[in-house]
Amino acid sequence: HLRGDLVRSFQRSLDVVARAEHPHLVIYSRSDSLVGSEHVEAFLERLSEPEILRLERSEHVRHMIAHRSAYFARVAGFLASHLLVSADRSAG
Repeated sequence: HLRGDLVRSFQRSLDVVARAEHPHLVIYSRSDSLVGSEHVEAFLERLSEPEILRLERSEHVRHMIAHRSAYFARVAGFLASHLLVSADRSAG
């Protein structure tokens, strides 16, 4: 379990991210032993239309290794769709 001051610090960070007006891609695993999927899913409820890649079996920050194809396909698609939209807005 985390100390109360760490929980409050994490909560403040999550509050900032949840208020941000930009697209979110959240990649997580149900088997993450550091951050439980119930915490990620509670955070997802606070975001406006997040894109989600939920994996069944990979540890914290090991998704790129355990699910390489799915990981890079989703990240590349997310970046392509949002960077192109941002570039189009800047040009117009």
